[in-house]
Amino acid sequence: MSFLSSLSRSRAARTPLTQQRMLRILQANRCTVRFRFGGVFAVDSTEQEYYVCRTDDLTGMMVQQFAAALTTAFSFRVRKS
Repeated sequence: MSFLSSLSRSRAARTPLTQQRMLRILQANRCTVRFRFGGVFAVDSTEQEYYVCRTDDLTGMMVQQFAAALTTAFSFRVRKS
């Protein structure tokens, strides 16, 4: 089983991030996306925002990189002003 897992990770490392893939990843994590102030935010069902990356960083980003950024984002809460 670990071989298949590592195989899918290596594919994700080479798979370019598209808007459709990004939305699928966010939906799998029960989130939507919000673009504000040049940033990409994951928004959960309580409207809590999590900063994921800069909008400019999406260009050329791979699926694995976005998933890693999202995982890191969930570690830090963004304060609402």
